Amino acid sequence: MLYQHPPGPLCRKCHREEHLTFESVSGQGTVYSFTVTFNSVVPGFEREAELIVGLIELDEQAGVRLVANLRGVEIDQISVGMPVEVVFEDRENGGTLPQFQPVRLS
Repeated sequence: MLYQHPPGPLCRKCHREEHLTFESVSGQGTVYSFTVTFNSVVPGFEREAELIVGLIELDEQAGVRLVANLRGVEIDQISVGMPVEVVFEDRENGGTLPQFQPVRLS
């Protein structure tokens, strides 16, 4: 199985729609890259002075990456390759966003 993100109307490999389905993933990944923004221009994030935005590569398949905020970590603690896991954040506008945090080892 090949994963494709963001979703689209056709499979990027065979260009057919019948091969596309939605599948659950583990929510586990690694930080592929990240940046820190100090001025929020995104509606709904105006009160967040420092926003750590990561490009997260999902464990299910190399090359499948999504952009999400990194939570629960200080800027100087983030590194490329750091294992992360998804957490879901309810927003004031009624939406829910996937966010990522460092994997907590037990």
